[in-house]
Amino acid sequence: MHQRQIENVLLIFARYPQAGKTKTRLIPAYGPEGAATIYADMLSQILDLVRPTIRDDFKAVILVEPPDCLNAMQELAGFDFEYATQTTGSLGDRLNSAFAEAFKNGAKKVLAIGTDCVEITTDIIAQAVNALKSHDAVIGPASDGGYYLIGLGTFLAGLFAEISWSTEHTLAQTMERLRSYQFSIFLLPELSDIDTPEDVKRSMLKQIAKRVVELKLEAPTVLFLELHKPISSVIYNASLFVEPLAKLVIGKHRVKHLQAIFAERENVEELISFIHSYSKRATS
Repeated sequence: MHQRQIENVLLIFARYPQAGKTKTRLIPAYGPEGAATIYADMLSQILDLVRPTIRDDFKAVILVEPPDCLNAMQELAGFDFEYATQTTGSLGDRLNSAFAEAFKNGAKKVLAIGTDCVEITTDIIAQAVNALKSHDAVIGPASDGGYYLIGLGTFLAGLFAEISWSTEHTLAQTMERLRSYQFSIFLLPELSDIDTPEDVKRSMLKQIAKRVVELKLEAPTVLFLELHKPISSVIYNASLFVEPLAKLVIGKHRVKHLQAIFAERENVEELISFIHSYSKRATS
């Protein structure tokens, strides 16, 4: 973070994927290796998203946890990014330290994201940077009561102190703190984090649905799923139908879980619902 002064800085808080130490809430459903692999796919999606935003006036810094995995993370993520280790303490302590360091080094706008929200887009990041031209802070609310992005145009010491992290109160407490300092706040669209097996399932279905719409395959996909819903073979046929697409969208390691997902008829219904929803947005 000391190499060059730059206007916009994106801080990416990331943990190096380690079996048994990463995404522990997924371990009962996917096992230690499976949970680590799912997280590695999520990390890869976030970094692939961020790479195109890196330019002369915008740098991305991966803040690595644990510190002894800094070199391993660099080998995994590549040399497009700058790297630093996360400081010790609570998430609030680490956020405060990272923001303070970025502003100290001359940044004018600083954003921070984690790696739990794969729904984030380059448009949302651009919108966040733009929002800081007219607002003091920008926040991307998460559906669980936290947030997937926070950005500041001015460093505010103490912003992250005494916040109830990883609870339904995290967002509300942070916004209350910002307002107590008369900071104007811009809210981004609400997105979902991936923390539980249910979150993994919904994320897979959303990503498949979004890709179906992007490829303009809504009609044949929905027709196929509707025709096979009453038939017991839907489990096998539906997974076969979307598997090639799913490999591109959700990663080959997670495709093997598709048959289990389609074993529940309600998940097929949910995929159809997501396809309709994304299709409606695309045409509005």
